Order: sequence, then structure tokens, then C-alpha cells
Amino acid sequence: MSVRIESMGFATPVLERTQHDIGREQAQLWNLSASSQERWQRMVDHCGIERRAAVMPLQEIVSLTTAQRMKCFSQHAPALAARAIEQALARGNRAAQDITDLIVVTCTGFESPGPLHDICVQAGLSANVRTSQIGFMGCFGGICGLDAAAGAALRHEGAVVLLVCVELCSLHLRNDRDAQNMVASLLFADGAAALVVSNTAVLRAFSQRNALDLLDAHAPKSALETSGAIALKNNLDMHSELALGRIQQTNGDLAIRRANSIIVGPRQAQRIPGTAHAMSWQITDAGFAMTLDRSVPAHIELAAQSSLGDLKQCAIHPGGAAILDAMERGSNARNCGGLSAESLLAARGVLRDHGNMSSGSVFFVLDRLLQSGATGDMGVIAFGPGLTVDQLQLCVTPINVRDAHSDQTKVLQPLSRAPSEMAIG
Repeated sequence: MSVRIESMGFATPVLERTQHDIGREQAQLWNLSASSQERWQRMVDHCGIERRAAVMPLQEIVSLTTAQRMKCFSQHAPALAARAIEQALARGNRAAQDITDLIVVTCTGFESPGPLHDICVQAGLSANVRTSQIGFMGCFGGICGLDAAAGAALRHEGAVVLLVCVELCSLHLRNDRDAQNMVASLLFADGAAALVVSNTAVLRAFSQRNALDLLDAHAPKSALETSGAIALKNNLDMHSELALGRIQQTNGDLAIRRANSIIVGPRQAQRIPGTAHAMSWQITDAGFAMTLDRSVPAHIELAAQSSLGDLKQCAIHPGGAAILDAMERGSNARNCGGLSAESLLAARGVLRDHGNMSSGSVFFVLDRLLQSGATGDMGVIAFGPGLTVDQLQLCVTPINVRDAHSDQTKVLQPLSRAPSEMAIG
């Protein structure tokens, strides 16, 4: 039985500001001395981030208690998640009532029933949806959630699982001039990613009418980019495919111009010994506190040399400029050479445009990497407290498609089994 991600959707808050504006405001909040302001400005200039989004102005957050921050999370997270869900459902030609399971991943807010219940209501999901929440896993929580979604899809025939990663990292800005808090305050932002995962035997088809509806609602008149299906291989060695189709309107007709079949290999995890102190996420009376030891990039660099294997393409969690530089150095130290330029551009592009949105960030990168036309063996890799390096392996190969010139159902046809698929299967 195949497990697929049929579509992906994304959302960030409308309150978006440049990194320099945020940096100036943070310096004022912390009442930095002239020399400290100079050091802080150098950090802002070299962090690789141009803009970030938040659900609330920063000056309204710093004085809040943890309980008040949790109330803010419950007020803002469901609406942000619902926007990502709406896009994912539209791209996959799904209705909210199709969803049988909901898995929510977050490490930035908790209340019960709270956001889990409110997301069901705001997204219009059935009252019979099976719900689960994965909490406090940090930036690799999205991979944990995807693994759980695949398991749910395999256990229940006909299951359509909605995975939602929603993080409001800005709610944990603290008025603390500790160096680690300042670094965390420089990097993190708010965002949501939603993925529709199912165990359908074939890729969901598009009729011309439905595709036109999607085109009108969600894209410029000239083109629509929509995710087709991502297939996962879980720990039981089930393997399947992903297709990313790009649909465009030409002379009133729709055609899928390009699609890829992506075979997803097993999930792997590496906990680096002696690094529990290097990255942590702890609850305090004034929000959640992130510790980021300066040794983290060095640990990531060493881990990259072994965890990446021979992979050239990788959707890398955009943890920060230093993390991405470490991944590049570590991959370059391998006998097989470094990661592709497209991999690094996709990760740095998401970091530049959004900052670090924790668990959902790696899916923003995956979407951008697929849209760049990347093919071949690929990984999806993220990092979290522990220090943990977690990844899924993918193989991307082209597939044939038929033009959609009528209301007839269109099925994407694989060209052939790729060498990587032969090795896995």
C-alpha cells in the first residue's frame, strides 16, 4: 500500500517586517549600550535573514507571563493553521470533510482542547476526525509528524491524514540580554505548513474543471503550481511515490507540464553523544527559553559527513546561516563532494524570506527545492534538541503525464523504475 503526500500548503502572519527594523526594536527593548548595539548590528547584518513575520508586535510580547503567551497562542495559531490547510486542500483538490485524521505538531504553545479543537472547527473538519498532537520536539518535529502521518495512513484503509505544523516562535521573545536568548531572538519566526497524506493506490486525478477552479482561486491567470503526491517509505520498508505537477493555462486548455516521481526511503535519526546541553527548549515563567550553544554548528558539520551519505540534493532545515554553512562544509568534506547549489539556495532562500519557523520550515524548503526542478536522490533533514539530526531519504525521477484537455480523469504514468527505486525495493 502506498502512502502519499497529495499536497502541501503554507502560511505566514500578515505582520511581516524587515530584519533590520526588528533588530532596532529589539535593541531598544533590551536597552543595549553603544558597544553592545554595534555587536548586535553585526549579528543582524550577517544572519542571512531579510524579513520575518509575527502574529503580534514584539513590544506587546516581552512583558507577558507564560500563561498569557499560551492564551495568545490559542488565539492566533488556529487561524494561521487554517490558512495553510485551505491552501493544501485546494492544491490537492480535497474537501475538508475528506480528512479522517489530524496530526498537529508544535513546540510553541499548549492548551487542551485548545488549538487542536479550534483547528478542526476553523478548517471545517468532521467531528469524527481522529486527532493527535506532537509537542515540544523542536525543529525536527515536522519529520516526526510526517512519520506519524504515514503510520496513520497505513493503519486505516482509506485514511486521509492532515499534518499541520504551526509555530508561533515570536511569542517567546524574552527581555533577557543573555547571549543565547539574543541569538534565538535573531532567528525565529512564525509560520505554518500543512500536508495532506493518504494511502491512495494512484495519484489523485485532476479534471479540467477542477483545475480551472484551482487556477482561478489560488494562482495568477498564467500558471498554477500544485503539489501532486508525495509518497513515503516508513520504517516497515513500504515505499511509494511523490509527483509534483506543474499546471499551466495555454489557449484556454490546461496541461501538466512537468511532474516528478519521488521515492521516499526510510527515516533515520542520529543523536550526537554529549550534546544534550548544546540545544534545549525549556519552559520558564516568562515564556519558553532556547539554549543554542556556539558548538552546535561544529557538531552539525561533523554529523553532515556521515548522515548525508552520498546525497547531493537535500531539503535542509534553515536553522540559521551558521547551521547552513556547517552543512555545506560538512558535505564538502565527503569523498563524494558537496551538496548541490539548488539545495543550499532553497534553504538559504527560505531563511532569507521567513527566518526559522521551527518544525514546518523544512517543508517550505522541500517545496522550494522541488519547484526548482531538482531530481535524483534527495534527503529531508532537520535538527533538534538532543542534539538530534533527523532525516528522510527521497529519490526524484521524471514521469510522463497526459495533457488535460477534457473533463476526463488524468492519471500520471511513471516512466520507469529509477536505479534508486530498484535499490530500495
